[in-house]
Amino acid sequence: MYHGFLMRSDATARGRLALAEIGALLRAKFAHPLRFDVPITGQPSTVSP
Repeated sequence: MYHGFLMRSDATARGRLALAEIGALLRAKFAHPLRFDVPITGQPSTVSP
C-alpha cells in the first residue's frame, strides 16, 4: 500500500513537472508571437499585406 502511494505521488510530480514545462513553453511562445502573415505550414499566406 505504501509503495502504491509512492508511485502515485511520483506520477503526480511528473505531471506537475510536465505542466510547468508546457506553461514555460507557452509563455516563451507568447512573449515573442509570430506575425500572422508568415506561413507556418509552408502554405502560401491568405492574408493580404
